[in-house]
Amino acid sequence: MNEIERDEMIVCINTGHLLKDTERVIKICEAPKEVDADVDVVREMLKG
Repeated sequence: MNEIERDEMIVCINTGHLLKDTERVIKICEAPKEVDADVDVVREMLKG
């Protein structure tokens, strides 16, 4: 199984409404969150 290394950055792209209107998305969505490359940290972030 492939794993993300600690020093790697990943990008999640959400497709759907407003995808082609990036300026609008930037205005209405909060800034992306960065987390450490640690599965437990990601789990906690997803829990909210």
